[in-house]
Amino acid sequence: MTGDDTQLRQAQRRLYDLPAEQVSDADLLLVLEARYATEPVPPCRVCGGKLSIQCAGGGQATVHACDGKEEDPEQPGRLRYKPGRSLVDEHYSQSHWTHYQSGDSDVRELITRYRRQSGGDA
Repeated sequence: MTGDDTQLRQAQRRLYDLPAEQVSDADLLLVLEARYATEPVPPCRVCGGKLSIQCAGGGQATVHACDGKEEDPEQPGRLRYKPGRSLVDEHYSQSHWTHYQSGDSDVRELITRYRRQSGGDA
């Protein structure tokens, strides 16, 4: 858990434990910002490579995985499997990561505008 996570959890506890009139704008904005932030996609847990989207839409969480593809130097603009990799291999299966928190850039923009309008104190 990072310092930012600890600060967020403390702000959330204060926010939920206090009567509404005692909750500061700064605490409320901190919790809202964290709630609507996009969760970064981690690297592949097997090889450290970049994960790509494998399944998305339909109201479901987005699934990422290491698909083992790379640019084909012999055919520019085309992809090929890296040596030793295939369509749905063990590496692919072990690298699955499900992205539940997609964030909301509109809410984050509103928070930024509110802070600007209020002088940045909140």
